[in-house]
Parts: sequence; C-alpha cells; structure tokens
Amino acid sequence: MEILPIGLILASALLHAVWNTLAKESGGEEAFMWLMMLASLLTLLPLFLLLLPGIRFPLEALPYLLLSGLLQALYYCFLGRAYGVGDLSFVYPIARSSPLMLLILSPLILHEEVSIFGVLGILFITLGLYTLHLSGLRGPLRPLRSLNRASGLALLAALSTALYSLVDKVGVLRVGPLLYAFWLDPFSALMLTPIVARRWSRVRETAERWILRIVLSGTLMRLSYLMVLMAMPLAQVSYLIGLRQLSVVIGSLIGVGMLGERHGAIRLLGSTLIFLGAFLIALA
Repeated sequence: MEILPIGLILASALLHAVWNTLAKESGGEEAFMWLMMLASLLTLLPLFLLLLPGIRFPLEALPYLLLSGLLQALYYCFLGRAYGVGDLSFVYPIARSSPLMLLILSPLILHEEVSIFGVLGILFITLGLYTLHLSGLRGPLRPLRSLNRASGLALLAALSTALYSLVDKVGVLRVGPLLYAFWLDPFSALMLTPIVARRWSRVRETAERWILRIVLSGTLMRLSYLMVLMAMPLAQVSYLIGLRQLSVVIGSLIGVGMLGERHGAIRLLGSTLIFLGAFLIALA
C-alpha cells in the first residue's frame, strides 16, 4: 500500500480520537453532540456544493435516510451519556467495537458469509472487551461482575453504529454515496432535535461555554471522514477501514497519557485487541 492513503487514514484515525476527546471533556451531553453536528454541516457544505452541482433530494432513499438518521441520533445520545459516566479510554474502544456486531448482523440481514478472518476478528474483539473490564490481571470472572452503565451505553452506541451502517449500505446503493451522505447529516440532526429541545436552556448554556470546542469538534469530525473518502480511490477499502480502527488505541493513549485515567496498561491492551479484531474483520 502506498504511503499517501496510509497517511490519510492514520490522520483520520487521529482526528476521530481527538474529536471524541473534546466531546468527552465537554461532558458529552446530547446538546454538545447536536451543536457539533450542526457545526459539521456548515463545515462540509462547501465541499458538497462543489462535488454535487445541482443537488436534488433522492426521494427513493427517504426510508433509509429516516431510519439511519434515527439510529445515528441514538448513537450520539448513547455515546454522549456514556462519556458522562465513564472514562475515554474505557468508553471509546467499546463504542468502536461495532465491527463485531456488524459481522454478526450482516449474515442475518444481508445474508453475507463469515470467513475465517471474521471469526478471528470476533474472538479478538470479544477478548478486548473482556480485557477492558479488568482492573488488574487477577480474577478472570471480574469483568462479568464489573459491567456498568458506561459499558451498557457504549455497547448500545456500538450497536447503533452497526445498524445504521447496514441501513447506509443499502441506501448508498440506491442513490450513490455522495448524494446520500449530503442528506444524511441533516436527517441525523433533525432526529436528535426533539431530544435536545426538551432542555433548550442547556443547549444555550453549552453553546456559550463550549462554542470554540463545538466548532473544532465538528470540523475534525467531518475532516476525518473526508480523509477516508480521499483515501478510498487509492487503496483497497477493506484495508483502509480496518487501519482506521487504530483510533481506539489512540483514544486510549490520550485518555491514559493526557487525561490521567486509571488502569492504563489494561486499557491499552484491550484497545489493541479490539483494533486487531476490527482489522481482521475488515480483511474478511
């Protein structure tokens, strides 16, 4: 693989981990996520206008946009609430374990086959999730007793990601990836609006306090995805997507090294196992 696509994907992984760090440090509430999505819409709008002259609304993709928008709104809710009660080095790797659920759901929904790489990937991710719940190298049953609210919310975020990925896979086949992606973000923001509207004063407070961080997070989120789009024509997509999961290790390094979170060695080991599993699933 050439150096350019590798560099783009590694930069994308870094930016993805950084915007999650900013969200975590800002409390990770739905209000922050919603404002970040609005900021990201403005960030990417000029690019879409350039790439899609004469943009139309794809009526044939409406069911997929509605369903995916709802699932993405749930993802941001679960992720934000998980960051409110758990460490970055713990929540982020679990929330990024969606390839495990995606590989389990794909044969059931899309009738795709699972290869030996997929089976190995499942084992590595499962072992990584288990490891993250260890507080030390003793007590093999401890993770079964240490499941908590942060674990559940992060797993729900991962499940939401797997489900909207399946919906998006069908949706982009209908209308193409760029047109579908252009309309998906407004639908996601729209679906999240009723949730944040219940606490509108909190939205104003979050905007006043974290406006620069909101704009930066939204920009990094969209720039991260743009780098993936730029790398896709340059190398095999499965390798790129698998390599991008390196973000879970980067996120853990930030949490342990910069935020001073506990159980550093365990968190890094678990994150590394999840990355290896996700990479093997991508190869599958």
